[in-house]
Amino acid sequence: MRLVLLMIAITSVEAIAAQAAELPTVVVAPIKQLSPFEGIAMLTEELRTQVARHGKYRLVTPEEMAAVDGELQRQLEGGCSDSSCVAEIGGALGARFVITGQIGKLGRIYSLNLKLIDIETVAAKQAASARATSVEDFLEKMPTVVDDLLGESLRRKMKVKAKSKGTS
Repeated sequence: MRLVLLMIAITSVEAIAAQAAELPTVVVAPIKQLSPFEGIAMLTEELRTQVARHGKYRLVTPEEMAAVDGELQRQLEGGCSDSSCVAEIGGALGARFVITGQIGKLGRIYSLNLKLIDIETVAAKQAASARATSVEDFLEKMPTVVDDLLGESLRRKMKVKAKSKGTS
């Protein structure tokens, strides 16, 4: 019995690892500030966390990005947005996609705009945005913005499926 359970556990781990290897990779560049903004590093980290939790992409982590040379890191921190910059970063990190973003303030409203850029075509595959009157509101809105950008998350699909089974 123990051997059967061990074999099931090993097979499950191998299946999860194989699935993760098949996921397209994505790099989240630091969010660019269009106007002074307190909490930009926290907002970028929340974006990375939500992308990682999303389940349809494999996030290239900041630790993996530490291997990037100084010039690419400078470009990322500067809010890399032109096509040659995006292609260079994606190629250097082996990523298929890069998420770029910017935040600005107009009057009393903050606006966060994100783009999912396909490295192969150097074109925006999708875009999403959110508006808020405080920086803190973006933390609550980030899961929805990421779903808008990347499509419905696996987590959300599982919740909907569980609810539909419970009501049948």
